[in-house]
Amino acid sequence: MSRVERKKEEQMQIRLQEKRVRGRLVCIAMLMLLLFGGISIVDGSTRWMMMLEEPKVFGHNKISDSVHELYICGEKVLVDEEEIKNSVSLVKNDIEVFLKVLMEKKDQLVKFEE
Repeated sequence: MSRVERKKEEQMQIRLQEKRVRGRLVCIAMLMLLLFGGISIVDGSTRWMMMLEEPKVFGHNKISDSVHELYICGEKVLVDEEEIKNSVSLVKNDIEVFLKVLMEKKDQLVKFEE
């Protein structure tokens, strides 16, 4: 087998693996959607039949411009958008600093075989 044929075969194997991973991710996402959709439908049907006024399994209320109330498994959770934005910006800054340090140390980390 020539070098070109081996390279093509390796590329085909890599593409096949990527396709399998994408397929599995799509299947997992679809299963999660079915799970949450089913739970939501059963919750709605039970509430309708028994006329319950308890917190929903999944739900959302916007209290103000930056504060949201989420219902997750019957529990109320208050979420502030500003805190989330601050946390995301902190994580982004940390990642940027890490990547900058990594690029500076790239020559030390990469070993060339000669």
